[in-house]
Amino acid sequence: MTSMTGIINTALLGFAKLCFPRQMLLRALPEWLVVGGSCTLKFKTAKAIDDFLPCRGTSGALRQSYINPTTNLGAFAGQVVALRLSVDFSNAGITASGVGEC
Repeated sequence: MTSMTGIINTALLGFAKLCFPRQMLLRALPEWLVVGGSCTLKFKTAKAIDDFLPCRGTSGALRQSYINPTTNLGAFAGQVVALRLSVDFSNAGITASGVGEC
């Protein structure tokens, strides 16, 4: 069974690739996409994010930092990366504004 998280994670980057010019996506993605606290996930390219998502399974705290991870680190890791992409796309004006505002 495919989880809703997996569908959303896969759809987010795929939708962006289909619907927006490459220049817009490059403007939205920072040099490094970084999520996490004392342990982080760092992605250098959109392909690295594509290779990482979707994540499934049991979630837990990161025990180490990763650069361009390909390991399945659990559903929550995928949700955090997808949320960061959503905020970055909103801040860049690619999707509806206000996602990054509190």
